[in-house]
Amino acid sequence: MSDKNLLLKSIGVLLLLLLAGWALYPPQAKLKLGIDLAGGHSLLYEIDMAGLDESQRSGLAHRVMAVLKERVDPQGQRNLEWRPIGNNRLEIRMPRPSKLAAVRRREYDAAMAAIRDQNIRQDMLAAALHLGGQDRDAEMERLVMGVPDRRRLLKALVEYYDAWRAAVQTAEPKKIEPAEDDFTRAQEAVLATNIDLTVLGDILSMDPGEDRSKELQRLEQQYPQQRALIETAERRYQEWAQDKGTLEDPADLERLLRGAGVLEFRMVAEKDRATGTTILASEQYLREPITKYVEQLGKRGPRPQPGDRYRWFKVANPVSFLNLEDRAGLDDWARVKADSPLVVEKYAGTYYVLAHDTPRNTMLHAQQGQRKWSLKQAFSSRDYRTNRPAVDFTLDARGGQLFYELTSANVGRQLCIFLDDQAISSATIREAIRERGQISGDFTQERVAELVNKLEAGALPARLKDQPLMVKSVGPSLGAENIRRGLRSGIWSTVAVLAMVAGYYLLAGVVANAALLMNLLLTLAVLAWLQATLTMPGIAGLILTVGMSVDANVLIYERMREEFRRGATLRMAIRNGYDKAFSAIFDSNLTTLISCVILGYVGTEEIKGFALTLGFGVATSMFTALFVTRLIFQSLAQAGWIRRLPMLGIPGLENANLDWMRLWRYFWPVSGALLIAGFVAFDLQPKTHLYDIEFLGGTSAQLDLKAGVSKTDEEVRRLVTSKGPDGAAGWLLATAERLGRAEVAESARGTFTIRAEGISPEVLDTLVSSSVFSRFVPPGSVQEAGTGVQFQARAEVSATADAIRAGLKEVADYVREAADRLAGAKVQLIGEVRGSAHEGQSFEVVTTETDKKLTRDAIVAAMGDDLDIGRAVRFVDIPEATDEAHVFPVLTTANLLSDVIGGSWTFNVQPYRDGVVFVLDGLDPP
Repeated sequence: MSDKNLLLKSIGVLLLLLLAGWALYPPQAKLKLGIDLAGGHSLLYEIDMAGLDESQRSGLAHRVMAVLKERVDPQGQRNLEWRPIGNNRLEIRMPRPSKLAAVRRREYDAAMAAIRDQNIRQDMLAAALHLGGQDRDAEMERLVMGVPDRRRLLKALVEYYDAWRAAVQTAEPKKIEPAEDDFTRAQEAVLATNIDLTVLGDILSMDPGEDRSKELQRLEQQYPQQRALIETAERRYQEWAQDKGTLEDPADLERLLRGAGVLEFRMVAEKDRATGTTILASEQYLREPITKYVEQLGKRGPRPQPGDRYRWFKVANPVSFLNLEDRAGLDDWARVKADSPLVVEKYAGTYYVLAHDTPRNTMLHAQQGQRKWSLKQAFSSRDYRTNRPAVDFTLDARGGQLFYELTSANVGRQLCIFLDDQAISSATIREAIRERGQISGDFTQERVAELVNKLEAGALPARLKDQPLMVKSVGPSLGAENIRRGLRSGIWSTVAVLAMVAGYYLLAGVVANAALLMNLLLTLAVLAWLQATLTMPGIAGLILTVGMSVDANVLIYERMREEFRRGATLRMAIRNGYDKAFSAIFDSNLTTLISCVILGYVGTEEIKGFALTLGFGVATSMFTALFVTRLIFQSLAQAGWIRRLPMLGIPGLENANLDWMRLWRYFWPVSGALLIAGFVAFDLQPKTHLYDIEFLGGTSAQLDLKAGVSKTDEEVRRLVTSKGPDGAAGWLLATAERLGRAEVAESARGTFTIRAEGISPEVLDTLVSSSVFSRFVPPGSVQEAGTGVQFQARAEVSATADAIRAGLKEVADYVREAADRLAGAKVQLIGEVRGSAHEGQSFEVVTTETDKKLTRDAIVAAMGDDLDIGRAVRFVDIPEATDEAHVFPVLTTANLLSDVIGGSWTFNVQPYRDGVVFVLDGLDPP
């Protein structure tokens, strides 16, 4: 090999090292750690089961989970954890972003919060207007909030409000209506000074280019006094976007989970240009007045009414749907409506389009009397008109036939594509279409990828409710102490390997160690570059990579040792050593890579993390062991810095020549016996040691500590899992012993009283109401009786005192088993919980024990003094038999609580429109 080739190769390796260092530095910011190492976020969703029968509800959460996995994480590389809870709830956990991305996200959120804090809500205006005199003036001045133009608008609002209130006092409709219109317009003028954060977020998420710059410039011209805030938000978003992944925040996951992935087609309602007031249709019964549906939208919202042949649907992106150049076109909404051939309206800040709701003009999944059709394929493409990203789709044979019937009967009319009941795009049918179609719009490439994943995954058997029940941040699932131990063992094992290799192979060992460290650097750099998540199984893969790398060097060096014994020169020994070891190294690494591919496809998320890291490590180890170390040896030899490679040996075995292949008769039986022993040992293990709550079911409990009480996750884990006197598991064991000595007395025929020393009536209620004892006790029949409990046994059971005692012993045995299950519980720290006012530490306990009440009682017994236990809320509901109303519907026109129940309440009810208000009496605590 010439000096020039060695130099070029050396420069190439150095450049590769610099590139890897750049991709990885700083590692605490570039490496994304998994939930087990760094914690993450937990989202708890409820599944909408409305309209499903019992057979459809069975196993629903598992079926929904399977579809969502394919939609959100089809490759299983995002380290998401999925946990079905019963039939109607699903918990999804996602890892935290890298520290740098998290910091930049917080800075962007702070910039958006600064804009939100300058916005005025309608309830704030209502509260200020209800004040009087100087208090109102002061509050109006505060509401200016850095936007000087508001001062004039707020002054006008006060004048119009006072005029309207004065008109109301006259009780003359001719005075009230114009005064109310003036007040409404003045209020809208004030609210128009608010920056719509949704619009700003949509603009910032656009692909960089002329369109994005134009939209931002238009927004700054519309809000000149808030230009600095808009520029700050843009700058913070750009900084965050540099390292932003597709899944950095719970909001990202909520967006991916939203909707059921249902693709449908409808003909849209078009205006009859001849009349201008009716819907265009060939059938007379479909020629309905447009005003009917416009007035209906204004009064009742987009909900369909009985007998309607048309329905209002939300438009996902009004700019692209209405073929406007930019959002500025929406400012003149009256002109847009008049020019559009479609029936479009704006309601509560959202844009809607009117579409057919009759079977002849739709192609839906839920139509009765039709065979099912489905989407065959969806893939990213380009809009043939604008060259923007789009989604092409192919229907199955049945879908193609239905699509052909729909389009052939409506040539020249407008067809709209709907996804999850939202209008995505519409186009004029030029000719009949069969299997293929395109969904186009103002999409980014990321949005196209999301749509493709959603469509390819298929429709959900039932959709998740839009808002999660709870969003919380969680600490590392392995616990801080376990992580420290795991990392410490990994570091020490690597150091031990490095020391052994260097001590045994001397200089060659130092070269091997350098290659090994380079291998680790390259593997971590690849993970950082791909934004892959590093988990504890991934670290195990890295450690195994160390072994594979050393194994390759051992094979090479032993071949080189053989060449030295034959009297070969240094260069000849290097060449022959690498050439002869190549096949063995290649075969062993290839089989490992095949195993990684299989594990990556069929394994769980944890196994996929292990397979991914090991696969990258094996690939880079072949490069460092076969290329880099050889380059180093050749460079040192050519420079004359080494003339031989001394290595240590094991005395007595240096010249040994064992024919290992002749011993196969012994190795095969031994290997088979060990394999069978492993399977037997696995089968003998308790299921609770092998499987988690996802397979066995169980209980997930959140523990809130009192303010001022501080504990580590290890301390909480000890209090929960310890079988000693101070642990929850130990309390269960003690309770089981006491229950076995319980006193049973029959006070009347079939009525039994149970007392147990050291067990409170509340805990006895939990034990006696358990499923183990249910053959004796009807649900809800247990009552407190002094220091014990009393119940009426089931009539169909001939219960005696002895039978009850035997049943209690069965319950005691179950409680002992529950103690074993609780002793294996997992505990992790919980961070912020969305919507929670709790100020102390919070922990989550996950156990395979399914009796929630028993788990609760055990934890409270062990940690009750440290827990922030909320009081039960008690109230008296107003009976329906009374004349007094106690349930009030929140209409779509309601703004304040006073609009719903009367009085002068200023609470904002806009988020609760279409809901109800309950009036309760005797609320305790108030």
